[in-house]
Amino acid sequence: MAQLDQLPVEILGEICSYLCIHCLEPDTARSSYRRQWKGGRKMQRQRRHALAMLCCTSAFLRSIAQPYLYHSLYQGPDTEPDFELFRITKILTADLGQAVKRIELHHVVTPPIAKELAADFARVASRYGIQLAEGWANDESTRSSLVLDLLLLLARGASVVRLATHPSLSFEHLATVVASNDGMGVPRLSQLRTVALHWDCGNDEVVRFQLDNIAPLLRLAPNMNTLVLFCSYALDTDLQLAGVTTLNVFRCRLSSIALGKLIESCARLQVLNVLMSALTYMEGASLVPESFRASLQKHKDTLRSLSITMVPNYIYEEAQSDQDLSDFKKLESLWINVNQIKPSRTLGTENRQRPISDTFLANVLPKSIRRLCLLNYPRVPEVSMLLGLDAALERGGFPHRHEPVGPEPSVEQGRTP
Repeated sequence: MAQLDQLPVEILGEICSYLCIHCLEPDTARSSYRRQWKGGRKMQRQRRHALAMLCCTSAFLRSIAQPYLYHSLYQGPDTEPDFELFRITKILTADLGQAVKRIELHHVVTPPIAKELAADFARVASRYGIQLAEGWANDESTRSSLVLDLLLLLARGASVVRLATHPSLSFEHLATVVASNDGMGVPRLSQLRTVALHWDCGNDEVVRFQLDNIAPLLRLAPNMNTLVLFCSYALDTDLQLAGVTTLNVFRCRLSSIALGKLIESCARLQVLNVLMSALTYMEGASLVPESFRASLQKHKDTLRSLSITMVPNYIYEEAQSDQDLSDFKKLESLWINVNQIKPSRTLGTENRQRPISDTFLANVLPKSIRRLCLLNYPRVPEVSMLLGLDAALERGGFPHRHEPVGPEPSVEQGRTP
């Protein structure tokens, strides 16, 4: 190891970066994630333990490897509870929160906290003015909430937070901190850009999650600009997403009215990705359902990218609604599912859809479009000519179809943990 100590810091950093999956180039990281879910979890554990061994070798190597070891706090279905418990307790008790760039908790309940650590957690909580009720260490729900909230307060360098939605996910301790300090003197989560809330699609249980619960988190994250909702059941909410410029809604059990309210709550939306199966296009001749098309109008001067897929979809050319997206002057990227319509059981023969015409599409799309994907639409070149686009138009699937989890960290974020 003495020879390893003598390597340049830059070379040691490259070695640690390779061992830390989240520090890879974005494309490589995605491939590594796929390998991880296809049986490569053992390799990830080996990489993690290799980083831990480097930290134990010498003070010099620990100073280089430790930020990579704590770069991502991930608790998935197959993580080792003992190791994750070690990382959580070390972060809370040794002030290693600045090293954390990503927090991904895929379970509602965090790993159990040993009772002998209760004094350490109480000490950290008191730093933020959190008053713990007597016997809190024996209350699993209170204990789990405390761990998550303290992690968020300590991990001030985290840029991505992904959490499983659950009725108990309330950030109650964050709310206490904000209220007791009136928002003053509280360390801001200034690096936090992305918050993703998800639920297992394979679970039949309906999770009623009140989106207002994340309000304390948003108050401490003034620069948060991306919200991802994946398989969440969000009730009607009055939450104002003033700073959100990117909104991803994937397979959520939302009504079109609730979705419209969510879109309208954003102040200056630039990117909207929607993949749902609960809505239909049976409300008129429109590329976008009437129920939340009005909400989109609020963002006609800012929206740059729109992706929308809903099944089943119905588009009635007969109604000739001629002002769909043509007034979205900054819209450059558009992905729309334009299925060849299948007859509906509820419609008469006279109303069954003919294949949508090129002219109709050209009339309802803005001239600013530079990237277009029309899923299941065979006549893309003709639309390109009618729109007068120089750039080649695309034909393919829904973007982020297999990875609906928001943007990956940049190379700069990854290489400087």
